[in-house]
Formats: sequence, structure tokens, C-alpha cells
Amino acid sequence: MILSLAALGLTLLGAWVCACWMYENLRSLVQIVVAMLTPYFVPAENKTLVERYGKWAVITGCTDGIGRQYAFQLAARGLNIVLISRTPEKLMAVAAEIEQRHQVKTKWIAADFSLGRPIFEKLRQELAGVPVGILVNNVGTNTDFPDDFETASEDKLWEIINVNIGAATMMTRLVLPEMKQRRQGAIVNISSGSELQPLPYLTIYAASKAYVRNFTLALQHELEPFGITCQLVSPLYVTTKVSNIVASSVVHSAVSQIMPAAPARREPVWQVVGLHRQNAKVEAGVDMIYYKTNQKYSCRSLKRTQLVNELRKLLSA
Repeated sequence: MILSLAALGLTLLGAWVCACWMYENLRSLVQIVVAMLTPYFVPAENKTLVERYGKWAVITGCTDGIGRQYAFQLAARGLNIVLISRTPEKLMAVAAEIEQRHQVKTKWIAADFSLGRPIFEKLRQELAGVPVGILVNNVGTNTDFPDDFETASEDKLWEIINVNIGAATMMTRLVLPEMKQRRQGAIVNISSGSELQPLPYLTIYAASKAYVRNFTLALQHELEPFGITCQLVSPLYVTTKVSNIVASSVVHSAVSQIMPAAPARREPVWQVVGLHRQNAKVEAGVDMIYYKTNQKYSCRSLKRTQLVNELRKLLSA
């Protein structure tokens, strides 16, 4: 009798351990499969994006990479585009290309989000009278190289806080009152796969993306009663200006094999607008599993890159 109970206990313990292991190691795979299959089982939306959300879309950080692709894809779907970025020359070039290619209206606003609070009064005035249907909070920045937190310049730390946290927060606050009044609109916050874990030597960048994640998930509950879509997009490694840190590091050759360029992502993101509250979809589904199961490797790689950066500083001194 005692042996039977012991055997049963060991069996239950083994089953529990196996279940915990499977949950921890297969959860990401299940999430990827669900994310890929969901659009095929959700009833088709007959309304266009203009009908669902409105005639104008605002995109921050829109002259390169992911933001640029959002601008062109939304314009292709008939939305007028407000472009917000730092460099007037780039803004004018992108606006002209959008108008020529898609025959929609554009408006551009030169704004440096690293300056923080003072710029938002200007943005409020510039956007007055523009019925914003979709806001894409894409603008972001990072340190030039992985480094110890306390050695990063204070200016760079404030820049990351103002750009990665302040911009999404205050731009959302700026457009929400009118969206609520119309009971229509969409807010898309571009985060990063780095939201999923702490990243030593990229400490404040990863922390800022964790803020974007929690900010978005909380807003989803606040805005759902008003018919406003709030979507979190969490891409992994993508070749953009912000990820030049990877291109400049000793791990470039290894990481570049799992880095789809930004244009390759443009269709999958918009296939799930309004269908998914969160979208971490990537062309190679193994990316999420790679990220989950190679956290220690990522930290070691960043440490090596940080050491190379220290050597570079010594040689240039």
C-alpha cells in the first residue's frame, strides 16, 4: 500500500514537472501558432481602414525603417498621412513620394522628441483640425553601443526617456480626446522584443520598451468601451537605424542571419490591425523561441560588445 502511494506520488510529481517544463519551453511556440492562425478564423472586416478609424494617420519616426513602411502602407489604403520626424529634408522627400505614389494628402511636422515637454504645444497646434484616425507611435532611440548604465551620458539617458517613453505617452494623450468623442480610432505602439526581459548593458532601452508594453496593455482596457483599438507591436531584430548598434558590434554576423529588413514586415503587421491586441509576428517564427531560450547568450553577447566598445574608447583616446 505504501509503495503504491509512493509510486503514485512520484508519478504525479513527474507529470507536474513535465507540465511545467512544457509550459515554459513551448509557450512561445504556441503563442506564435495562435498569432499566425487567428486572422484566418476571425470574421472578415468589410470596412476599410478609413471607414473603421478615420481619414488621417499620424506616424512618428517615419522617414526610415518601420515608421516609413507604416506611412506608405497606410497611404496605400487611402489614408492621408501626417509625418512627424526631426529632419525637414527627409520629411519633404517622403511626403512627396507618398503623394506621387498614392495620391493622398500629406502634412509633415519637424519635431525633435528628445527635447521633451516643450515640443508638444507646437504639435498640438499643428494637429488642430486634423481628425486623427490612426496614431502610430514609432519613434525610438538607443545608445550607440552596449555600455555600463552609469557610464552612459546623462544627455543620452534623457534622450531615451523623452523619445521612447515621453513621445508615445504624450502623443497618445494629445489625440485621445477627439478619438473618444468620435468613438473611433486606433493607437499602434511600436515596442520591441526587448520588452520581454531585462537587457544588461542596454538597461534603459529595454526598460523603456517594457514601459511601452505596460502602457499599451493598460490603455487597451481603458479605451475598449470607447471603441478605440490599442495595439502593441513588438518586433524582434529588424534592420533599422535604431538597430545600427547590432551592425556595429562583433555579433553582427551571427545576428544578421535572423534580422529581416523592415520592408519584409509591412504586410503581416497590417493584416492583424484590429484583430490582435498584441503582435509580435515575424517572418521566421523561430525568432521568438530564439529570444526566449537564448537570454543568457544575448547577455554574454552584449557583454562582449561592451568590452569591444571599451577597447575602442581606449584606442581612440
